[in-house]
Amino acid sequence: MLLLLLTATLAAPLCRTPDALAALAGANPTHDTRILSPPPGLSIGIRADQPSPPDGKPLYGTPYPDHQTSENFLVTWTDADVDPDVAERTLIDLEDGWTALVEEQQWPVPVSGDIFKLWVLLDPAMSGTGLTTEYPTAEYPEGYPVIFLNPTYAQDTTFWRTLVVHEFAHTLQYRLRDYAGDPWEPWYWEASAQWQAERADPDNDGHLYTAAWYAERPGDRYDSMTDFHQYGMFVFNAWLEEHQTGPDGLRQTWLLAADRQGTPWDEILAESTGREASALWADFAAAYGNGDLAESAGYAPAAQQGIVEDGVGGSVAYLGTDYWSVAADGDVELLLDEPDAAVLSGVDSTGQTLSVQAGDVLAVTGLIHDGFASYVLRLSDEDDHGGDGGPSEAEPDGPPSGERSGLEDEHGGKACSSAGAPWGAALLAVPMLVARRRYRRGW
Repeated sequence: MLLLLLTATLAAPLCRTPDALAALAGANPTHDTRILSPPPGLSIGIRADQPSPPDGKPLYGTPYPDHQTSENFLVTWTDADVDPDVAERTLIDLEDGWTALVEEQQWPVPVSGDIFKLWVLLDPAMSGTGLTTEYPTAEYPEGYPVIFLNPTYAQDTTFWRTLVVHEFAHTLQYRLRDYAGDPWEPWYWEASAQWQAERADPDNDGHLYTAAWYAERPGDRYDSMTDFHQYGMFVFNAWLEEHQTGPDGLRQTWLLAADRQGTPWDEILAESTGREASALWADFAAAYGNGDLAESAGYAPAAQQGIVEDGVGGSVAYLGTDYWSVAADGDVELLLDEPDAAVLSGVDSTGQTLSVQAGDVLAVTGLIHDGFASYVLRLSDEDDHGGDGGPSEAEPDGPPSGERSGLEDEHGGKACSSAGAPWGAALLAVPMLVARRRYRRGW
């Protein structure tokens, strides 16, 4: 049984909500009938003969015979193997998420949630671990949200609590943002839902292990969906609220996004913070690389390109970052094929030339919107240059390509990468519990 569960965990894809977004926008066909067609009971509207429950919120539709309710949610299922205790736990997690995000942090109530209980279906036959979609009706032509959860993963209570609130967070997002099939859109839904789960319960660390999906491929384009990169990007939201906006930053970004339909997230984030995206990502990259986040001890360390030496270089995608380890004090200059194609950031400064100290991690963040920024690092350090501290022999107009191996993804990122340190190295730097969860591919 343990082997079967482990096999299912390794094979499970992540949250299916991006599939739902694409299908709802008509941008992608789907073979999962859950996404576009409501299950029996959900599509018949309000039953006049159904009494309101004691808490006053009625059900929208008719649940299956097996179901449980709370103040704001209905959890129902058809599979006889579903443990009713899982439903009870799920309701607790959902209500805790509602209290934290809606009542305390003032996220707008999900569509239909002001009047009706929200539907949550436990379905062990579904692909992945979770899915949040929406169905239009006469009462809610914009669509009302429904959550699907795979109870196969409920045994790990820490993971399950994060998953449940993650999916509930998507119902809040549907209230604020339409999706028109733009390829750059879904990453921030997932990066936000991961951080919303953390904000709903800071003591529950079911999100920590997914930081590795950023840390293993930090040079990928910011909105990449390759190798689960989007889930790891919750660390950007951690930095945003810890270092830039305060605890209401993510909500304010989404409130602005409601009025910026069709606008890419890098532009929305720039407007919501009053800073250029280049400055936001450079500061974020430096903070992550140098362990300057509240939960950095629980995050996987960022994969590094190597040690800063005179003449080393590479190439990096838009708002992706190459990290370099600093072995000696000195000044590092960024040499570029194109002006302003990339930027350096370190412990306490950002620019084209930085003073660094041994032990620092230096970040090179790409700024070419539709391509890669090629660069060379020039290190001025007396010990490394034979005592004269003069310019290196590297040609400023001829940086090596340094591109990662593999095919480009749809955003110009890489489908495969040989640049990052293997996950095995990251295990040495994160708690064993976090490491154990590394391969659970599922939201």
